[in-house]
Amino acid sequence: MFKKIHIMGAIGSGKTTLAKRLHEQLNIPYFELDNIVWERLDSDDIRRNK
Repeated sequence: MFKKIHIMGAIGSGKTTLAKRLHEQLNIPYFELDNIVWERLDSDDIRRNK
């Protein structure tokens, strides 16, 4: 059985930081939902097509 924790909050409220800490302490995976919208590159972030 899979258990999930969904972290919601405003921009810059620390969602990713909290997710990373839970990942480290509980040894669970985490996924940044921003990566669905943005393609992360070394030089810049590019918005993905719809």
